[in-house]
Amino acid sequence: MKKSDILKQQRMAKLQAQKKIVDAAETANRGFTPEEQTQIDAMDEEVEALDAEIERELANEARQLRFAQTLGSAGGSSTSEEREMGEMSQRYSFLTAARAASRGVALTGVEKEMNDEALREAGTLSLTFNNTERSFSIPSTMVRATTQTVGQDGGQFGGTLVTQENRIVDGFIPKLFLEEAGATMMTGLVGNVGLPKFSEYEYKWLDELEEIVLEAEKVGGPVMKPKRAGAGISISNQLLLQTSEGVENIIYNKLRGASGRALNQAALNGAGGKAPLGLLNMPGVQLAKAVAEEELTHEAIVELWKLVASSNANVGNATYIMNSLLAGAAMVAKKDAGSGRFLMEGGMMNGSKTIVTNLVETLAGTQPLIYGDFSELFIGQWGGVNFVADPITGAGSAQVKLYSNLYADVQCANPEAFAVNKFLKG
Repeated sequence: MKKSDILKQQRMAKLQAQKKIVDAAETANRGFTPEEQTQIDAMDEEVEALDAEIERELANEARQLRFAQTLGSAGGSSTSEEREMGEMSQRYSFLTAARAASRGVALTGVEKEMNDEALREAGTLSLTFNNTERSFSIPSTMVRATTQTVGQDGGQFGGTLVTQENRIVDGFIPKLFLEEAGATMMTGLVGNVGLPKFSEYEYKWLDELEEIVLEAEKVGGPVMKPKRAGAGISISNQLLLQTSEGVENIIYNKLRGASGRALNQAALNGAGGKAPLGLLNMPGVQLAKAVAEEELTHEAIVELWKLVASSNANVGNATYIMNSLLAGAAMVAKKDAGSGRFLMEGGMMNGSKTIVTNLVETLAGTQPLIYGDFSELFIGQWGGVNFVADPITGAGSAQVKLYSNLYADVQCANPEAFAVNKFLKG
């Protein structure tokens, strides 16, 4: 992460602390106490100092970028931090870090550099990352894979992807199937993130010289806040001692797959509280008229389309999502009495993109069907990912337990862009 970004995160933390004091005073309908006024004044000075430091650092980074662009092509060395982090991620070994944590040995080399960067990020974001010799972390630059992770190829990026020694460079959070449906994944977030929701602007017909009257436009929407998600796997000591890149990828990808499932499932079924609220539980999502178990019919499918279309959502890019039980029923259910067509053909329903996943859970014996414009769904992630090794609990069976923690949230800018039927037979 750039130094300017870290400074911006520190400034955001100061501003949020100030806002908390201001909100408390406004809620109590009172002025600031002497202690609060002192705190606010001190933070004003700190924010001003950070503003100046950010301005200087941005200038430094712009200068370094000019050096990289002009001198790099003439044989000079690039000092781009993104390129350096990309090169380090090429050399990073997840297995080496996990092995050190399981033994309680201090990290060294690139694994230590990445861990230190992740801990710096976590500190600026006020995230709780375990920081002992039994733990290790990866920074936000390794959370999502990009096409610009490697340098040394004349600025084209990707020239050293074919290497003699392959290391894990895939982002820890894989591309989510909800992203394929149009959802937006945001990483590297700072503080709470509000999603603006604007009411419709309207043109009015006027006489030639009639003045336009400005109207206050209401702006309001949900706020994304970091929530902690954790997963764990058991690894045999014998497997952990291997140096095979295949073994490394097996261990890494098990946790990587778990992170993707956790975020996809939270977006669909999240119950709220500790977890995000998913579409099946989110206030404002439109509901079909069904209140008891019913057969999946063409009319039931079109009903969800009508609900979403009536909200002025973009049904041209909308998607149906269901589990395999409901998909099986759709494949054999006739669309009508005479055409010989089925509700689901060629992997699509009602001519729309359709995703089948068993992360859509059965609800009291019935199968939910979700439909909507997924461009209105946002999945956010803060900082890097923290790992903790426990070699004690599974010692009797020669196993190490490896736990992972990340911080994420799911929010919908316009819940009415989605509709669900929770009462369909599979």
